[in-house]
Amino acid sequence: MLGFGSINLLPEFGIGRFVIRTIAFWIIIFSAATVPNFGVVVNLVGGSTLPLLVLIFPPLFAMFLEVKQKLEDDGSKEEFGWTAIWKYHPKPRLALDIFIYALGFYVMFHSTYHSVYSIFFSENPPTRSCFTTWFMSSELSQNLTSSTSNSHSTHFQCCGAYRNISLNGQSCF
Repeated sequence: MLGFGSINLLPEFGIGRFVIRTIAFWIIIFSAATVPNFGVVVNLVGGSTLPLLVLIFPPLFAMFLEVKQKLEDDGSKEEFGWTAIWKYHPKPRLALDIFIYALGFYVMFHSTYHSVYSIFFSENPPTRSCFTTWFMSSELSQNLTSSTSNSHSTHFQCCGAYRNISLNGQSCF
């Protein structure tokens, strides 16, 4: 039996696999419909993971490995932890590492915030999801309507390349 947490599935195809695949399919469909522009997804994934991989993890792992190696080389009975890091890691390098961590977390939170903001609150219709217009206030919706409408349409439509191809004011759905 394959275990996915509390879900146990048999190796052969059956109703359990059908249900799991169906749920995964609908999650993917909903995700694709929610974010119609793939660039904002790349911004979100890149902004939330790359600072960890480039700025935070390398000096953190190097610090842990160096302190652990010093503890083993000295034959110290001291437990590995934050006190050992404070004691055995050079202070100027520790200050530089802390600065790099702060910079990495700032970049990560800042870029993730702006990526999420561009997904849900963008004034550019191709990057805004169809679902977000259902949850917006009428005042914001009116502002977006006036800025995206043309002479043929009287209100914002959520369909087509620019989400406004309806010329007669009828919904595309």
